[in-house]
Amino acid sequence: LKSVVIQHRTLDSFVNEKGLCPNLIKIDTKGNEINILKGAVQTLSKECAVVIFECSAGEDRREIWNLFQKMNYVIASLPIISINRIVLFDKDSFEMDDKTNFIALPRLFQKNGSGWNF
Repeated sequence: LKSVVIQHRTLDSFVNEKGLCPNLIKIDTKGNEINILKGAVQTLSKECAVVIFECSAGEDRREIWNLFQKMNYVIASLPIISINRIVLFDKDSFEMDDKTNFIALPRLFQKNGSGWNF
């Protein structure tokens, strides 16, 4: 087997270096989602990005929930059938749900009442 060295960096360092403010972040890292999110705290704190991510049951879900809550995000499962009827998870239902595809939305996108501003 040949060993290959791969340079890695946080999303925050990449975004800062390039002067970006992403509006969509897709994470599918087969169990490493929490580490990607920890490296994106500054980016997420700007509350401008929607995050689509995969997460298997029991896979760091409590830590992912807590991180998104601190960043003022809400979580729903995918697919979303209607933008005006997004059902948000509470902490317990997110931890126990058997789905694996999710979306995290900045709370500031939420309209008063129902619906979303994108």
